[in-house]
Amino acid sequence: MSPTLTLIRGRLRPVPWGWLAVLAAAWSLLTQLLVTAVGDPGTGVTVFRWAAFLLGLGGAVLAAPETDPPRDVLRAVPVPLWGTLALRLAGWLALGAAAVLALAVLLDGTGGWTAADLARGALPNFLLVTATAFLAASRTSVLGGGAAAMAVVVGLDVAGRAWPGFFLQLGAVPGAPHWQAGRAWLVAGSLALVAVALLVERHTGAGLGLPRRRRSALPSQASEAGTGP
Repeated sequence: MSPTLTLIRGRLRPVPWGWLAVLAAAWSLLTQLLVTAVGDPGTGVTVFRWAAFLLGLGGAVLAAPETDPPRDVLRAVPVPLWGTLALRLAGWLALGAAAVLALAVLLDGTGGWTAADLARGALPNFLLVTATAFLAASRTSVLGGGAAAMAVVVGLDVAGRAWPGFFLQLGAVPGAPHWQAGRAWLVAGSLALVAVALLVERHTGAGLGLPRRRRSALPSQASEAGTGP
């Protein structure tokens, strides 16, 4: 195994990627069964879009203290700082997005929605919950991150129902006034949450005060030190 692959593998651990892959596969299967079971195509589309919110809860595992418990300072293990968390997040986004896109293709034509519309209706939902859970879990726990993410979703849904002019309408459909803008705002807000989470982790890592690896002495300096009086 090359040094690069070894480094990437070390950064991805100890996140349970096997279980996350099983979660994504089970999500796809259960969601497809639910869409088929409800019978009504329009309701099936709604089930698919809301199920994408639930899939995003897997993001809470990536940065939670339970995943990276406190370690002894002198123990020879890598510290999971912001670069490691960014790599984990990228892996989870790729895994979850693949599950959402695959199911969107399978449900193409349901309720008059094309696969592209289904993807646009579900991927921002998945991204929002992933980003919120990722940020909140890094400061609290897996359960705390999941609870915060779902609280945000419920709050946005209530605001959209109470205020029809609200720019984030989670239930908007293609062609509706807030469809394109709402999708764009969800993506932008999610990316902002991810950026905040990584900046906080970077600042926290810089504030740990851990000794940095010092450069080795130059050969000339080493020889001078050896020939000194």
